[in-house]
Amino acid sequence: MIEKEEFIKKNARSGIIACSIIVALSVIGFTCIVIFDSDKSDIPVFVLVLGILLATCIFGIIKFSKQYKEPWKVMPQQTSVNQVRTRLYNAEWNWDVAEANYRVQYNKSGTLTYQDIAVIWKYCAAEISYILAWIIDRNFMNPDSVTEADIMAVRRREISPDEIMESIDMKLIEDDVSEEIWPFLEYYFDEGSERVDDFLEKVSKSKTNILPDQYSERDNRHCNFAFDWGFYDEFKEIMDKEYKQSEK
Repeated sequence: MIEKEEFIKKNARSGIIACSIIVALSVIGFTCIVIFDSDKSDIPVFVLVLGILLATCIFGIIKFSKQYKEPWKVMPQQTSVNQVRTRLYNAEWNWDVAEANYRVQYNKSGTLTYQDIAVIWKYCAAEISYILAWIIDRNFMNPDSVTEADIMAVRRREISPDEIMESIDMKLIEDDVSEEIWPFLEYYFDEGSERVDDFLEKVSKSKTNILPDQYSERDNRHCNFAFDWGFYDEFKEIMDKEYKQSEK
């Protein structure tokens, strides 16, 4: 995810430079025409052409500048019927709530920095990261979606599962996990779990002191903290119970 943002920023920077060069060359060229062209009758035509060119380039600079400052807003969204049908969880759905939480927590206003954005993505993926760690622990992860090295690193708690989420574009789809776990995950994401909700509430309160009356939807999704191995063992016990109960 972050790599894609950097790619967008790189392209936006190139676009700004290209438009700026075109503007500079156009102005220089027009100036030379005015100075050295003895036939002044064609100057209005050049003015019109220059105006159109400058307007286009200025629009391009503004557009590329917005992409550079907020690359996550122009990232391509996958919307085919098959992709929507097989998607179990998309951390991007939580962006607005997570961003609102982060701004309140750290009193942030205006343009977010690269570091701010990285933290917000971790907030977006908090709940699914706990679930993903459990999926990997219980050997339900499809080895074709994630490398064996990354799977083992998560099991050894050397890396965080939100890093795995980045590698799969912040989206967990059915193909990422064993077919055996599909019914349980689909039920879980549709119906939720009171025990998991209580767990997330507990983690949220231990991590932050955000007032619950700010942003009505925000606290319902608990997107105000990042994954923490210190809470995972408790979550694993909860998910084991939920899964066992679903098999009855």
